[in-house]
Amino acid sequence: MSDSIILYHYWSSTCSQKARFALEEKGVPWASRHLDLFKFEHWEDDYVSINPDGMVPTLVDGDTVITDSNIMLEYLDERSSASRLSPDSAAQRAVMRHWMKLADSAQKSVIKIGYNLRIKPRMGHFSHEQLQEIGRRNPNSEFRRSWFRKLEQGVSQAEIDHSYAQLELLVDRIEQTVSRVPWLAGDTFSLADIALSPYLKRIEVLERPEMLDGSRRPHLASWWHMLQQRPAFVEAYSFPNPNPADPIPA
Repeated sequence: MSDSIILYHYWSSTCSQKARFALEEKGVPWASRHLDLFKFEHWEDDYVSINPDGMVPTLVDGDTVITDSNIMLEYLDERSSASRLSPDSAAQRAVMRHWMKLADSAQKSVIKIGYNLRIKPRMGHFSHEQLQEIGRRNPNSEFRRSWFRKLEQGVSQAEIDHSYAQLELLVDRIEQTVSRVPWLAGDTFSLADIALSPYLKRIEVLERPEMLDGSRRPHLASWWHMLQQRPAFVEAYSFPNPNPADPIPA
């Protein structure tokens, strides 16, 4: 364990956002290593030597390297007993981890929805041939296949509608849960709330932000407001976009 954690991240990456949120909640000193995903710095050899999948975030704590954001959250919580972010009971910790698993599914949905809206515009200055060449640098074979499929076919409206339907199910489940208890895992704020937060934040800037409207889901809206008031949330989500020319400002 080192005195200062290093976080390799991208300002608006959902998984980076939840890592920063947990770091701020725990009050852990950390050093930022921001990677521009649209200059493909995460596929450069130096970074791939740290994270062979070429994805963000990556947390480095001395000799410890963690590349999965949910594992990162639990590691940070267990690393220090201050400001515990996991419930005391085994049953509630199981509930917390279930929500964290649902967060992984939400990530897949927002990525599909966001491809045409947020990713393609950021790559508009590249030719098709350049993007093919860039894609060959992707170190992860599964994601490389996905890259080329999206490059050739894009994301269909049917895929987008299905992803929104999955998010509707998620926000309905959140609404039902926080109608009974203040936080997702029960009476106390936990890693579950941190893990879901970036996907609610992303919904706000996609095409159907009304999913979070208080007139439709009042308990979710109250929980979401409470979550956004936390100082650690404000700090984590205010990390600035270092690219003033970015066509997607939020």
